Amino acid sequence: MTWQDEVTPEQWQEWQELARKASKQQKVFTTLGAEDYAASAIEKLLEQKDRPANVEAWLRQTIKNQYIDRFRKIAARGGVT
Repeated sequence: MTWQDEVTPEQWQEWQELARKASKQQKVFTTLGAEDYAASAIEKLLEQKDRPANVEAWLRQTIKNQYIDRFRKIAARGGVT
């Protein structure tokens, strides 16, 4: 049994909602929507071998890092024209 199996459906729902809110709070727009960043963060959470000590903070940081990575990729391609 993994830590993911021990999480209740209510906790997953709460984390998904938190991820959506955290993504929308970024107040920046890319070709990906806030829902895409939130879903990606939840997927990365599922892939973790061990449960993060603070899932909420982990999700917020993961989403922030995704936005940073996205803008770095855009800048590397010459930016938005």
